[in-house]
Amino acid sequence: MECNSIKDLRSIRDEIRDSIKSIKPKEYPDIRYGQENEYEAKSIKVGIEGILSDITALTKSPNRCIQKTTFDERILLNDRLNNIHTYIESKDLENLANSINEIKPILRNTGVRYWDERLEVFDEATTAQQKKASELSENIESFDETLKKAATILEAISVIKEDAKKEQTNISELHQELIALTTETNNLRKEIQDGIEQDTNNSSKIKDILNESKTHSEVINTFSEKIAQREIQLEGQKTETEEYSKKLLAFEKKHENYLEQAENLITEAENSLQLSATEGISSAFNRQYEEAKTTGRFIWIRGGSDICSHSNHNQLRYIRVYEYFRASRHQRYRRQG
Repeated sequence: MECNSIKDLRSIRDEIRDSIKSIKPKEYPDIRYGQENEYEAKSIKVGIEGILSDITALTKSPNRCIQKTTFDERILLNDRLNNIHTYIESKDLENLANSINEIKPILRNTGVRYWDERLEVFDEATTAQQKKASELSENIESFDETLKKAATILEAISVIKEDAKKEQTNISELHQELIALTTETNNLRKEIQDGIEQDTNNSSKIKDILNESKTHSEVINTFSEKIAQREIQLEGQKTETEEYSKKLLAFEKKHENYLEQAENLITEAENSLQLSATEGISSAFNRQYEEAKTTGRFIWIRGGSDICSHSNHNQLRYIRVYEYFRASRHQRYRRQG
């Protein structure tokens, strides 16, 4: 059964092996550590890795470890290794250098560096380093290929940069055009806004005009109704006028017949009267006719024995008819004129 002190040494060794990777010597250039400034950051890291190899060889054979070391030495080693782990975590390289100097005498007393186990560890470490070197060589070759690809990519990037410069120039020109278009758009927007405001005002006016038009439309409709009624009345009057015209034409025609008969009677009267008797009698009746027109009464006086004889009776009748129709014809001519 292994001792706990040996197990603790292995455990702290593994923790230090993982944490030592955080020490980057490049982060501490031109800085030296130790009582005589004998350590650089890189030499401190290498010294700790050597100590870890010694611990591996020391604990590889538990029986030999017990033969070559005491319990107190193993406890002291474990304590110093814990300090190293703490200083690595805090990156306190000065105390790390001091801790290395404290552990060296303890390991030297064991003579572990001359053990076969130490050579085996060294061989294992050498093999691991060779393996890493081979991997590194492969990585370098891969890196060379990567560099070539990177060169090609850089060349393509250079072309892209040139194209980008051209595009940048085009973009600048487009930007200027965009600014001009934006300004023009803003002007158009303002004109549109002004147009909208004007349209709003015009819309109010149009609404007022529509309201007035509705009022006028009502007036026009009322007027149209009156006109329609008037047309109906005129149509009725037209019918009445046509009937009246027909009656008037019939009356005129009948009146013309009467006049024609009267003219025939007058012609007969003129032929039958003697000129002398006609003139005397006509003079007397003309006077009475004028008086009748003045007073509005027609009094026809038939002759006695002292005015005319019975033989003149027919002549008097013709004269009276003649005077009547002569007056009627005179009135007709006046109406036609």
